[in-house]
Amino acid sequence: MTAGARLDGAKLTTWGKNPEGVTLAVGDSAVSRQTIRVIAADAQPLFRRGLRLMLDATEDIQLVAEAGDPATLAQAVADQPADVLLIDQDLAGRRGLDVLMQVRDRQASLQCVLMGDRLEADTVVSAMRRGVRGVLLKTMPAEVIEACLRKVASGERWIEMKSFGQAIDSVLAEQSSRQAAAETLSPREREIVRLVGEGLRNREIAQRCGIREATVKSHLSHIFEKTGVDSRLELARLDLGQGAPDHC
Repeated sequence: MTAGARLDGAKLTTWGKNPEGVTLAVGDSAVSRQTIRVIAADAQPLFRRGLRLMLDATEDIQLVAEAGDPATLAQAVADQPADVLLIDQDLAGRRGLDVLMQVRDRQASLQCVLMGDRLEADTVVSAMRRGVRGVLLKTMPAEVIEACLRKVASGERWIEMKSFGQAIDSVLAEQSSRQAAAETLSPREREIVRLVGEGLRNREIAQRCGIREATVKSHLSHIFEKTGVDSRLELARLDLGQGAPDHC
């Protein structure tokens, strides 16, 4: 019999298979292999159903619970002991990543794998900082997903190279876009960026350039809009090349 559990609202439904492990015949003897218990967190019921069917075909991996949103995931982790959490990037948005911290609080031994159709670099980095052990594209073949779950369950890391490559491509594309935008800055805006990089505050920049502090704020607003950065730290990292003036 296959096994697992499904969480519908506040109700957790379980079925079949011995959670302690399965017995595999090898020649004339038999050995017991510990079953890897998996919780799947994905907003798409169709994907979760396909994952359940895929794992049902394995001898050593068992889907023990499903969740379609962060709140349901938190309840599933609280109610169902597991070895690996397989969580979708879209569900693991800002709120979902907070849930990962709750997961570690409730089940310290639970290993996490982040998956997605296309993995965004910032989400991957944030997830890894929260203890995610694996990164995986949802489009990978069944045997790759199964290998990832086994590897992570054993305490090792799994970063599928295509996933890693996509994340790097995303970072490089973002940096390239910002650098191109930086080239559209006016001389005054470029000087303000340079002074921000020196650690000067708005009032100090205004004094250095002989303008009002409100004017500095207005320039910064335009600079943020042009470059797409959202912090002074990111602004300070922009490469202005040789075109930045040395003074206002």
